[in-house]
Amino acid sequence: MSRHELPAEGGLEVVVGWDPPMQTFFASVLDRTLRGEDPDYTKVWIGFASTAILDPRRVCDAVRPYAKEIPDWILPALHADALEAPGVLW
Repeated sequence: MSRHELPAEGGLEVVVGWDPPMQTFFASVLDRTLRGEDPDYTKVWIGFASTAILDPRRVCDAVRPYAKEIPDWILPALHADALEAPGVLW
């Protein structure tokens, strides 16, 4: 599994990556300031079902409102993560 944390502010944790067993890209945004206090501390949670997201741009678009930036290297890195994983669908 790949996991890339993107820069964020205000106690947010922004993560995108590739999950080989599930064959999907994923993204999550967690508000660490609310964890344990509020059940809605998860702002984004996508790509956690088999073959749910096969285009890495979708996970980048999902986290864009929460990340300080989407670095130029992230899309090529996500593509490489998926291509290097065994059993890639494409």
